[in-house]
Amino acid sequence: MTTYDQLTDWAGLGHVTRAGRDMVGDWWIPDSAKAQLVEVGIPVAPRLIDRVVMQSEAEPTLLSSRGPLYRLTEQADPDEPVEWSSFGVGPETGAVYFVMPDGEACLANSSVSVWLDVLHHYGSRVTASE
Repeated sequence: MTTYDQLTDWAGLGHVTRAGRDMVGDWWIPDSAKAQLVEVGIPVAPRLIDRVVMQSEAEPTLLSSRGPLYRLTEQADPDEPVEWSSFGVGPETGAVYFVMPDGEACLANSSVSVWLDVLHHYGSRVTASE
């Protein structure tokens, strides 16, 4: 399981955002996913995540083809800077989806924990390479 310290080793201090317990406390996701967002956080990842933008509302606000999701991040499209893609987490299941600007959602991972593990491996390799 990825830790906050592992993420900050490659992303840098100030580039990993942890959720406040009060922010995700009312979200309808598994308690283990809430704990990961609070204790580990989400890193800014090169060419994948520009900004961590966790919503504060109790109801999911990211509209997608899979239904409303809880917004976790935003990424600008380099060709269309006004269009944003996002990662979001599904209510009840805790599955993480990548949502295109048009709302099309693709499964990114089955849980927040596995998604953070993948981000850690991706980010640490990308930042270490030329």
